[in-house]
Amino acid sequence: MPIYSYRCVKCGKEFEYLSGVCGESDEIKCPACSGTEVKKLFSAFSVGKSSGKIQPPCGGGCPGSCGLRRK
Repeated sequence: MPIYSYRCVKCGKEFEYLSGVCGESDEIKCPACSGTEVKKLFSAFSVGKSSGKIQPPCGGGCPGSCGLRRK
């Protein structure tokens, strides 16, 4: 299930919402004021430029047992 970030137009609170399979039909309410007018925000991971290199989660310093050893 995707998680989306939103900002409430009424109070300005930013929050995340775990969407179901048909997420666009869900009525999204602000957890602070229950406002229903919200704006979808860009996710940090979806903005930016890739270096083209994949960095393993362990940083590549492991002995290679995970198969992701840095070369």
